[in-house]
Amino acid sequence: MNARKPLKHYLLKLDPDVMAQIDENRMAMTRLFPSGVSKKEYIQNALISYGKSFEEQARPKLDSLVSVEIDEPFGIYYDNGLDDYR
Repeated sequence: MNARKPLKHYLLKLDPDVMAQIDENRMAMTRLFPSGVSKKEYIQNALISYGKSFEEQARPKLDSLVSVEIDEPFGIYYDNGLDDYR
């Protein structure tokens, strides 16, 4: 039998428009779940879905990238981007 891990608490500060969209989407789901979906459940499910999507789509692309190392800084950064008028 798997023991549940304790949940970690997080505080989300969201733009009112994002919160309104979450509420609108949650309320639309009452057609599927008559008892409704709580904000916690909705956000938790959204994060889980995003994580799965990221692992399946973005992660393979990121893992295939090769890092580029530059030995010396570009001139614009090396001289602070200032032209030398002497």
